[in-house]
Amino acid sequence: MLAVAIHAIKRAFPGGDVAGKKVLILGAGTIGNLAAQSARCLGAGAVMITDISRPKLDMALACGVDHAVDTSRESLAAAIPRCFGPDGADAVLECTANPAALNEALLAVGKGIPIVVVGVFAGLPAINLANVQDREYSLIGTLMYVDEDYQDAISLLEGGGIDFNRLITRRFDIGDIRLAYRFIAENKAAAQKIILEV
Repeated sequence: MLAVAIHAIKRAFPGGDVAGKKVLILGAGTIGNLAAQSARCLGAGAVMITDISRPKLDMALACGVDHAVDTSRESLAAAIPRCFGPDGADAVLECTANPAALNEALLAVGKGIPIVVVGVFAGLPAINLANVQDREYSLIGTLMYVDEDYQDAISLLEGGGIDFNRLITRRFDIGDIRLAYRFIAENKAAAQKIILEV
């Protein structure tokens, strides 16, 4: 998962040159959280993550993300200048797979920036392509990772900058797999990763 996040960042910033950049991450799930942590470790000037789950946003803050915005309480258009200043974000990583979140970004972010689609959309989402054209966004896809990203993930882990442990919501014995799935179903807003142990 960390290599996936690093690959997505490199799609926004070829060569992984994130130093001093302002990175907006839509979605504070596991990949969004790891993308935010990776951007921070790679030297981003500021990282903002959005979600509607307060527990996931609080987890992102605990992992060192600069700004965590609940978009059910504050619009992206208001949060971007508050967190990043008048020049806004330098890139967006869309990790929600929610058309509404992407469309809100297409209305709120500055012209010409890269928007990397990381989340896996179900079906054919209704996306405002008129804004992509009018504002000359670079809409970029990403999937998985290459060996170099995997090696970079190992380096970040060895450097101690990535907090994997906070992403583990709960551990279950392998024999309690039904309980684990029930826990996930009952805690969708807060659950990140569930570990099954032998």
